Amino acid sequence: MTLRFLRSLVLAAGSVAVFGCGPSIVDVDDDDGGGEGPEPTAKPPCPGQPPLAPEHVTAHFLFDHALQASWKDDEAEWFAVFEVHEDQWATRAAERPDLSSYVGDVRIDDRYYADIKDQRLQIFDAADPLVPVEVTSLALGGVIDAYGYEDGYLYTCFRPVGPSESRPHRIDLRDPQNPGKPELVADRPCVETDNAIEIAGSVLIDRRLSDVALYDLTNDAAVIANHGWAPDGVHAYGYATSVHSDGDVTVVQLENEDYVFLYYRSGQVVYSSFGVGAYALLDVDDGIAYVLASRDDGQHVIGFDVRDSEKGAVEVSDAVLEAAEGDWIQLVARDRGRLFLSSFDNHWLVPAQTTGTVPPFRFYSETDQCPY
Repeated sequence: MTLRFLRSLVLAAGSVAVFGCGPSIVDVDDDDGGGEGPEPTAKPPCPGQPPLAPEHVTAHFLFDHALQASWKDDEAEWFAVFEVHEDQWATRAAERPDLSSYVGDVRIDDRYYADIKDQRLQIFDAADPLVPVEVTSLALGGVIDAYGYEDGYLYTCFRPVGPSESRPHRIDLRDPQNPGKPELVADRPCVETDNAIEIAGSVLIDRRLSDVALYDLTNDAAVIANHGWAPDGVHAYGYATSVHSDGDVTVVQLENEDYVFLYYRSGQVVYSSFGVGAYALLDVDDGIAYVLASRDDGQHVIGFDVRDSEKGAVEVSDAVLEAAEGDWIQLVARDRGRLFLSSFDNHWLVPAQTTGTVPPFRFYSETDQCPY
């Protein structure tokens, strides 16, 4: 999940290295893994209607075939639910409430999701994802700074109103229509000096410059793993630059991009390599780490299976974005392995474990000229 705060040696069989040895890279053939990606759309789906200018659109939340987004011009800002077609374009389906105090969203199950706003949690019934219906609203009495969802509970770093520290809490969402109040799960501060905090599932991730610790929020924040390294040692790992996790595997990107640390829920800490040179770690979802890297034919979103600590990072998919060289691309929304990416002047929706070409994603504000 997106942070609001800025801020073990393991002997493994097979191709994963032991700390102190060089990393190994594991690749598989392109046809062993993800399916073929979508073919580029030949023409706009709504003849005569230009798409919205990409730089004016901001995507917020993806739920099945519904994408919540905002767009603006010189006069105003609008909020809407867009219907996604063929993972390549979307048309406006319904108005969306103001997202100005928006913090984030969490999928609870196949039907419900939670909107996290400033000091408030709203639960929506998305039986029809294009027309979500609010079923309840919970006043939190404080602010959620980081959050993750697992098995019916929203795990948070929660800061009550007034002078207080952010501490680990959970909110019971097993009955989405009757959410519980924030409940303290560990009597320790989430944030200490010079660290950055993230929650993935029920795991609290504490990152400093050259060490990462994982804590189990289902067990009084017991230590899962705590490992530091020498940034300027023989391997010159450098400092940690990015961390992403799905709660089972935590991937730590380093300044020296020849290496990557993999932290497992079991407590194992191993290192491997993506073998792609310079890259940006986008996300970890269901055991697949997605990275953005440049190759001779453009910018690629490459998926690596990191579930098996004995194998390390195994390439399983390679999607080529139709993007201009030098585009600064970031992840802005995701849903069950699908990644919605944006740059300053383009968007892409990358299906889970896609191998193939992914064209720019287009938004259309009106639907009356569309052929369906």
